[in-house]
Order: sequence, then structure tokens, then C-alpha cells
Amino acid sequence: MTGRAIATALLAALAATPALAASKTIEYGTGACSYKLRFDPAKVNETQLRDTLRLLFDAPVPDLFDQPDPARLQKQIAAAEQSCKAKLDEIGRLKLLAVPGVEAARDQLRAETELSCRMSLAELRGFTDPAQLNGFTTEPKCTFYIDALAGRVPKAKALETLSAASCADNASPARCRKEFADRAGDDTKYRIDLLSYGWRNCVLHAPDQPASDGNAARNEIGEKIIARYKIKESCED
Repeated sequence: MTGRAIATALLAALAATPALAASKTIEYGTGACSYKLRFDPAKVNETQLRDTLRLLFDAPVPDLFDQPDPARLQKQIAAAEQSCKAKLDEIGRLKLLAVPGVEAARDQLRAETELSCRMSLAELRGFTDPAQLNGFTTEPKCTFYIDALAGRVPKAKALETLSAASCADNASPARCRKEFADRAGDDTKYRIDLLSYGWRNCVLHAPDQPASDGNAARNEIGEKIIARYKIKESCED
């Protein structure tokens, strides 16, 4: 659900809500929209309210993908580990309203973040140690790329499979295949393509991966929570 669609649903829900004798207003934003929410601080803890809104509307799972660079690979791994720890610590520190579903939403965000972190770190480590890529899916099409990175698949066959999977929907399949072929002359670029366009894309679309949209589920909980407040919306055109 887009930010504008969320806002529309929220305003519809609030239309019939009687005004509260609130004495404080806070601001928060989602996407291109910002909101002013009025509440009674005698009844609602401001820190818990802000943290809950952050969890439900402003805490997307981080994309930590960083293209492997052999010259600084260990620094990339260390930076990703630090970013993951910081994000997970932040999720754990949030002080949330005691509302049904909120702690489950925290658990869901934590699990999604942990998976994203594991996958990004595996991709960096897998550049030199393909065994690090095991355990994310049982899909044979994905394990093919692990075998290719480990040298168990001839480069010509790996390149043919990679090009076929990546270029089928390209506006210019022939040019797309040529670009992969040209890059394959450089072993670093070839391995990066196997990781990014091959293994990562395959895992993300594997049939045994979670299909739920965590952000949408959290937004839905958020809508129910703030329906009790008065809000004012402002969106960029």
C-alpha cells in the first residue's frame, strides 16, 4: 500500500472519530506525506507513541547489499556486520505502546532484518567462499550459481544460464547477453554477476521464500492504532 493510499484509509477511518481533548501534537512522515497527530499526554506516553509509529510506518528492512570489492572485502564485511548490529539494537530498544499486535510486529521486523543481514553478509563472504551461500533455499536453480562460483560448472555453461535467466525480459536480450559475455572476461566481474544477478535474484524469487509483505502488515496495525487520534495530512505533489 502506498503512502497516499495509507493516508486515505486513515482519514476515512478518522472521519467519524470524535475530537479528543488532546494537548500535544507530534509530527511524523511516511514517504511523500507528513502527518500531525494530536494526543493527550496524560493518557499516552509520547516516547512509546513515537517509537510505535517508527516501527509501524518508518522502519523498512535495510538493504545492505554492497557489491564485493576484493581490495576491501574484509572492510565491507565489517561494515555490514556493524550496520546489522546497529539496526537490530535499534529495533530492540524501541519502547512500544501496549497494543495487541505491536510486539509481534517488532518480532517480524527483527526476523526480516536478520534475514536481510544474513543474505548480504553471505553474498560478501561468498565472493571468496561460495559455501557461505548455502542454506537460504533448496531451489536447484539457485544452488547452480553456488556450484558455478565454486568452479564446479564450466564458465560457458554458467554464463549461458545466467544470461538466459537475466536477459529474457530485457528490452534488448542480445545486447544484455553480450554485456554479460564481455564482463565474464574479468573474473571479478564474472563472480559479481553470478552473485548479484544469479544467486541473489534466484533466492529472492525462490518458491520457498517468505511471500508476506511485512511493511504492509505493519502499516495495517499502525492504521488501527492511530485511528483513535486526530491527524492532519500534508503530501508533496
